[in-house]
Order: sequence, then structure tokens, then C-alpha cells
Amino acid sequence: MSEWLILRPDARFLPAAHVIQWGIEFPVVLLALLIHLCDRLRPLWDPALIVAGFVIAFGVETQRVLELTEGFQLPALFAPVAIVAGAISARLRFWQALPAGVVFILIWSAVEIWYLGSVPIAANELFVGFVALCGTLVGLHGQEFQARQAWLQQEWNRLMAETDPMTMMPNRRALKRLADTLRSRADRDAQRIALAVIDIDHFKRYNDQLGHDAGDDCIRRVGRALAQQANRELDLVSRLGGEEFVVVWHGRGAESLFPAAENCRTAVRDLGIHHPDGGGRVLTVSVGAVCIPATASPDLEAMYRAADAELYIAKRAGRDRCSVRHLAASDLDALTPGAPGDDAGG
Repeated sequence: MSEWLILRPDARFLPAAHVIQWGIEFPVVLLALLIHLCDRLRPLWDPALIVAGFVIAFGVETQRVLELTEGFQLPALFAPVAIVAGAISARLRFWQALPAGVVFILIWSAVEIWYLGSVPIAANELFVGFVALCGTLVGLHGQEFQARQAWLQQEWNRLMAETDPMTMMPNRRALKRLADTLRSRADRDAQRIALAVIDIDHFKRYNDQLGHDAGDDCIRRVGRALAQQANRELDLVSRLGGEEFVVVWHGRGAESLFPAAENCRTAVRDLGIHHPDGGGRVLTVSVGAVCIPATASPDLEAMYRAADAELYIAKRAGRDRCSVRHLAASDLDALTPGAPGDDAGG
């Protein structure tokens, strides 16, 4: 008849069992808990749980071996139950739990067969443990699949929320997220930032005379041409609405601001889109651009206001041209705050 450890406090293996429980298992579990309470140690969360699960499982198996040597019998499934409970509570990824489960099954099988001395009895216990671990792996795989599906859906929803539906370009929300990113990186990665506001010249007349379908196609073609002018990781070309676009260049300074603005202007002009005003005229854009030094805080909202003012200068000067300004840190503080999106007037 099986004897439980808790029912035989006089058992001689109790001191060794207490050493395993309080001297090994408890400190390891406590350490894993402390690691989980520290966000800076997040990369160690899963490894800590795997190690803790192994320590508990093999600690239980060691106590079972000690009992078998004195004629007692702790249920053999305590060890796999510890592994299963640890894997589920930790929500381990499938490819982390699989090798851990295989290693545990191999070692546990060897220990059970060696100390039981009866392969049929050991095989029966091992089969139950194997089924439990397989069920855990299947559950973890399904859990991970659902988590990934949810993440993909979340990312798709975010992408669609930050995309202009007509041009499939980043929209105002994407520009705002970039502004947040640049602010968060400013302290550790100070970089020069340039921003251009670009408006299609006389677009209302183009749209009224050729129709909305032609106008939409024109905006898409202009957007594709401008998108080729921003190639760095944090560069962004965004359509704010109507015929207005914003280009943000990360790492571009005063010496290259005007050439970059000119490249945007000529890229659209080189499309050769016929304008219905006659005289062989082609569609053009006006560009207002500003840049800030690396020492200034990257406030895209203030930079937009400054670039929009430069756009008005380009419009008043006759359109199809660029107007640029190099801002100092003090200039940004003096700019009136406002939201991007004011119309520059065609």
C-alpha cells in the first residue's frame, strides 16, 4: 500500500526532502518571481520559468527516488504535473516548450525505469505523463497560434487606420505616430530633421474640368512620385488630405534641404501630367520646407506650421517653386501651435 510523505513525518528521508524543497526549489521559484517583477529583465522571463519548472519537476522526482529507496511511493505523475502547470501558467511558446518537454520525458523515463525495476509498470506511468505533456504542447501551440492571429489582426487594423484609403499612403495618424517616435528617440539619438509641405498647383481647376476620377488618379501618381524621395528608415511621405502632402526626412540638414525640396518638385513635374489650363502646361507642385538642427526638439507640429508658411511664400511667388527655411531651436518655441492640415490654397 502506498504511503504518502505527509502521513509519515518520521520517515528518514524527510531532512533530505526539506533540503530539496526549501534549499533548492523555493529559492529558484522565488528568484523566477522576482525576475518577473522587473520589466528590465523581460528577456529572462521565459528562461527563468523554464529553469524553475525543471528544478521543481526534478526536485519532486528526486524526492520520489528517495522514497522508493525506503519503500514509500510518491505518485509518479507529480513531476510531469509540475512541468505541465509551469508551462501553462508561463504561457511558453511552443518551440520553447517542445525541447523542454522532450528533455524532461527522456530523463524522467530513465529514472522511472531504473528505480521501479519493472518496465511494464514504468511504461504505464510514462504513457500517462507523455499524454499529459502532448496535450500541453497542443494547447500551447493553439494558444500561440491564436495570439499571433490576434497580433496580426491588431497590426492590420493599425496599418489601415494609418493609411489613406485612396492612395494607400500613410495618413495624418501615421505622421503623428512618427512624431511620437522621434520625440522618444531624441534624447538618445539626436538627429537633424527636415519637413516639407507640398501642395498641387491649381488642383481645383484640374479636378473640376477633368472630373473626380482623373483628380484621384492624379493624386495617386503624385503620391507615388513623392514616395520615391524618402528612402531612409524614419523618412515618411504622408497625404494629409485633398491635394496636400507632407514629407519628413530624418537626418537631413540645412545643406541638403533645398536640393531635397527641388527633387520633390521636379519629380512631379517630370510626370508630364497634362493640365487643362492649356498652352501645353503640365501639373506642378509648390513646396515649403524647413529643417532643424540636432540640438532642437523634433516638434513636427511646429515644423509643419513653419513649412506651411514657406509654402504660402512659394505660392505667392508664382507656384511651381520651393521656399525653404533653416530653423533654430528658438524658432520652434516661437511658432504658434496648431494641427497639421490647413489648406495652402491650390
